[in-house]
This record gives sequence, C-alpha cells and structure tokens, in this order.
Amino acid sequence: MHLRSGRVKLKSGGVKLKSERVKLKSEGVKLRFGGVKLKSGEVKLKSGEAKLKSGGVELKFGG
Repeated sequence: MHLRSGRVKLKSGGVKLKSERVKLKSEGVKLRFGGVKLKSGEVKLKSGEAKLKSGGVELKFGG
C-alpha cells in the first residue's frame, strides 16, 4: 500500500486514512500502523472509498 499526502487519524471505531492514492494488493492486505498489523482478505470498493473489515475493525480510505 502506498499512501501519498495522507494523514492518519485514530477514532473510536476504527482508523481513518485520507490519501490521494491507495493501492491495494488482493488476497491478504497488510496494513501497518505503529507496529500493528491488520490482515483482511475482504476488500469492498465504493466510489473513491475502500473499506476493509477485519475482526470488527473498519478502515476507511479516501473518505
């Protein structure tokens, strides 16, 4: 995953990332935030927004 000009905000209920470009490689996406690794095999794309659900955690990109 490549994040450009992005900010990472921690909010109750998940992690919100704002980025111009988000590249996802399917079948096991690895996200690292401060040493935390999240793995999800489920990727849903919605108009400029990618949602990853793993263990009840929702990650929103581009929102």
